[in-house]
Amino acid sequence: MTEIVFCDKPKVEAFLMLELLPAKYQHFSPLFLRIGLAFVFLFFGIQKLTNPGQATSETQLITGFELADAAAVNFYLGLTEIVIAASFVLGFKVRLFAFLSFFLVVTFFISFLSKYGVSLNPDLYRDIGLIGASGALFLLGSGPISIEKFFAKQETSMNKYLGLVLFGVVLLTTGFVYQQYYRPQNIGGFESTGEVVEIHMKILQDQWKWEPDTIRVNPGDRVVLHIFNEDAYDHGFAIDVFGVNKRLFPKSTTTVEFTPSIPGKFNFYCSVPCGQGHYDQIGTLIVGDESAGAPSIIANKNFACDVANKSVN
Repeated sequence: MTEIVFCDKPKVEAFLMLELLPAKYQHFSPLFLRIGLAFVFLFFGIQKLTNPGQATSETQLITGFELADAAAVNFYLGLTEIVIAASFVLGFKVRLFAFLSFFLVVTFFISFLSKYGVSLNPDLYRDIGLIGASGALFLLGSGPISIEKFFAKQETSMNKYLGLVLFGVVLLTTGFVYQQYYRPQNIGGFESTGEVVEIHMKILQDQWKWEPDTIRVNPGDRVVLHIFNEDAYDHGFAIDVFGVNKRLFPKSTTTVEFTPSIPGKFNFYCSVPCGQGHYDQIGTLIVGDESAGAPSIIANKNFACDVANKSVN
């Protein structure tokens, strides 16, 4: 073997013996991209479907959608990400789904920047790696160990019609699953009292506490909260069942408006991860008369629900 030298010293490639890798193995590059991206998108999809509250809250914060709309977006995004992962693992329609993954990540990246501006959050900028990997896979195609060639040989008009039928079945099935298991409950019509209840609140600096931490209103009241965030970092205010989720910017007052439609006791919580006291930053909303037999608590479905719900009794 001829030693490769540069300035009387072996090159790095020679030291690592990279020249021993035959060129024929380089065509496996798309396979590694497929498997790596598949794991990422599978994790994203599973997280959205198994913990919909957290992802729905994040969707609300970025888009400003109502709770039901944000929940639907989250549900179908989760399904889409799982389909993308399956496509990459099987090597089926890889360029199509690589473009879709590229589009999804770029859309999220731009939406986040336009909503909150540039930050030093590494969780955001790692998406640039996903954008690059998706773009590379789109250019390279499926590579080896894929089923694209098999389906290309078996392509017939019957297969096309079968694909449309399967797509329709999947669409109807997922719609039913969403309505039965994922659509937020208790969102609908209600009778307004015509009363407007204005409350001034604040988040105590570096204490992860609300002041006041208990709010009492009647069903149908229009609640207007003026919340001042004393901290130098963001917080959030959320009550899932009423579709409330608002980011509270530092050293400023944010107005949150909603109308509680059902009686009961609810916990409101910080929906933006904010440090060591994040899971303790909860309060109580009491709607109606506690002695009238209203439910003791109606749970939020969010990433802090276990801790938060135990604290309200």
